Amino acid sequence: RSQLAALVEGSKATRLAELTADALELHLAALKSRGLSARSMNFSRQIAVAFMAWCVKTGKVESNALRVVPKQDESRDRRRIRRPLTD
Repeated sequence: RSQLAALVEGSKATRLAELTADALELHLAALKSRGLSARSMNFSRQIAVAFMAWCVKTGKVESNALRVVPKQDESRDRRRIRRPLTD
């Protein structure tokens, strides 16, 4: 709910038809400007795309316009480098 609420607030959408790829890209750009990692941005994108897929499945919209928004490259924006535990 919080991810969808942030998307709606960030894109200023009041109807499902206003949740477009441009609106999602605007929201993701705002997340990037706040310093969030690529992984966090991809999670937000994944929630939005899944929500629109549910809307398509239930007949609330005709197609999922958010699928075309590309994912961020998580390998180029590593925040935490995992390492094996030592003895």
